[in-house]
Amino acid sequence: MNRMMIIIAALLFSTAGAAIKGTTLTGFQVASFRSLVAVIFLFIILPKARVLPSKKILMVCVAYAMTVIFFVLSNKLTTAANSIFLQSASPLYIMLLGPLFLKEKIKKTDLFLILPIVAGMMLLFAGTSAGGALSSNPILGNILACCAGVCWAMLIMGLRFLKRDDRTNQGIILLLWGNLLASVIAMPFALPVLSFQMSDVFLILFLGIVQISIGYLFMLKGLSKVPAFEASLLLLFEPVSSPIIAWLVHKEQVTLITLLGAGLIFLATILKSYFQHNKGSIFKS
Repeated sequence: MNRMMIIIAALLFSTAGAAIKGTTLTGFQVASFRSLVAVIFLFIILPKARVLPSKKILMVCVAYAMTVIFFVLSNKLTTAANSIFLQSASPLYIMLLGPLFLKEKIKKTDLFLILPIVAGMMLLFAGTSAGGALSSNPILGNILACCAGVCWAMLIMGLRFLKRDDRTNQGIILLLWGNLLASVIAMPFALPVLSFQMSDVFLILFLGIVQISIGYLFMLKGLSKVPAFEASLLLLFEPVSSPIIAWLVHKEQVTLITLLGAGLIFLATILKSYFQHNKGSIFKS
């Protein structure tokens, strides 16, 4: 059952690209309103999250907030495939930033893993086609997706840091306050809303309640019981499913070069998780 929760979470996460592209709202409007809906929903159903975060948790909340903002913006500018694939390159940033923030040394195996990730990212940029109706500025979108990857790496490292304190309810507190920060940060760029459609309202509600809130709650529940290495593999359902859903809904095409780049990143991610598992790490990266 816990494994199924992680799979469901990954599938819910994978709907983000298609849903974001389905709105007529701007990237900042989607980012702000989605997170605002998530905050309201989480505040209602999670009484334990209604507490002020510690300074440490608040710092991790900033990383979370910037991750979701950059991810939404990138989806508005480039393909859903590139957005999630480039964010999935976060193991590269963790390996590079680990020595600075976590005092973790870069091992020889890490150096071998850096090469396929970098090669995969280069292929993703090389495979970027000209912008269309759903990807108006793919190069900028790719860059923002990389920024989302860096912020996601900071989030993972922050979770490792918090785990050492072993505080209760950190996940749900992070989820509530991280989305609140995301909404507040994006709000000045989201207003005024000059026009919207009823489909936008539905999609924002879906993104805020189902895709991000319920998705993360399922993931947190599943991660509490499933080994980290196995969980990291199950979560790969997200980057695999995201471009498929975008293709089914919007007929968004993925090039062969993009698939090759994604394959290299996936391979490095799986190997990194395997090495982490063998040395007894409690977090995937």
